[in-house]
Amino acid sequence: GSLIRWCEEWELDLKHSLASTALSLGVYKVHLLAYLLAAQLDLARFLWRRTPPSLRDDAELQAIWEVGRRMWVEDRAGVQAALAAAQWASP
Repeated sequence: GSLIRWCEEWELDLKHSLASTALSLGVYKVHLLAYLLAAQLDLARFLWRRTPPSLRDDAELQAIWEVGRRMWVEDRAGVQAALAAAQWASP
């Protein structure tokens, strides 16, 4: 949808290079979640691989990717476990 398109354009326009780390991290989280919600697992996997290593150290981003990893191998119980185990920030 339009959220995915916005995130893709944000990344392609290299806006993350001009944004604060917190803003950039937030957009990567939303982008990854949007791919997972749309079941676009290939795109989610490629996004994770090109996410800057400094951002991949974030615990919540790692938790989002753990959900994606479990989705990738069709481990529904693992998806539920990963969702329950994470410490999610309030919106």
